[in-house]
Amino acid sequence: MRKPEFLKPVHRRWNGVTRVLSHQPVLLWSAFGVCFSVFLINLTLAILAHTYLKTDGQEDFVRDLYRGECSVAERASLAAHAVINLLSTLMLWASNLAMQLSAAPDRKAMDKAHQKGRWFDIGVLSLHNLRSIPTANRLVWLLLATTSLPIHFL
Repeated sequence: MRKPEFLKPVHRRWNGVTRVLSHQPVLLWSAFGVCFSVFLINLTLAILAHTYLKTDGQEDFVRDLYRGECSVAERASLAAHAVINLLSTLMLWASNLAMQLSAAPDRKAMDKAHQKGRWFDIGVLSLHNLRSIPTANRLVWLLLATTSLPIHFL
């Protein structure tokens, strides 16, 4: 089925946008931006909580977010957990993207592997690829996997 004539410029523009957005540096900087934004949000909320929330005097590091009606506290708790889940999901997305990109082979690595009769997994996060990628990429992958583990369990 042929595309209608009026959609061709839109389709051409969309292909250009997706081509630019799919470049590895753009994706990595996007992931970094997401992680840094989440960090700034967490830091800001921690500072605000420490500054403005009161303690009961027994333990300095424990703060009360709200004291009052249970229904209000329940809604506030639900909203807080939704925000926490959203932020951790964004962090996991960014970490997973960076892990996939660091384990992905480049053209030179693929040519070298093919000459030796080896293969790579393309398009998936693969532990098999870790043996054949540069050491720096392997270390980045290991660091990201280690730091993502607590988020998965929490």
